Amino acid sequence: MTFDIQGIDAWYYYNFVSPLDVIDQLTSTTAVTFAGRVTAKASSAGISGTLPGNFGIVQFPIASVPRDIVTCSGGHQFVFVRR
Repeated sequence: MTFDIQGIDAWYYYNFVSPLDVIDQLTSTTAVTFAGRVTAKASSAGISGTLPGNFGIVQFPIASVPRDIVTCSGGHQFVFVRR
């Protein structure tokens, strides 16, 4: 399967493409978001594959123009585990 996740983009103006599909609050002032194109396979254990894209820590609460603190671009492992 292949699907896109929108969010932080190191090459786009202000580093974001709206809306942010995934946001997870880390602390009272930071959150993590990521974006890219997932290519994965499903199994009885879950879904696993790759996510070439970007991860970023952003200032929280999210403003209309989010402020990124740090970003990381590259090929990342992508795993959803069935529990």
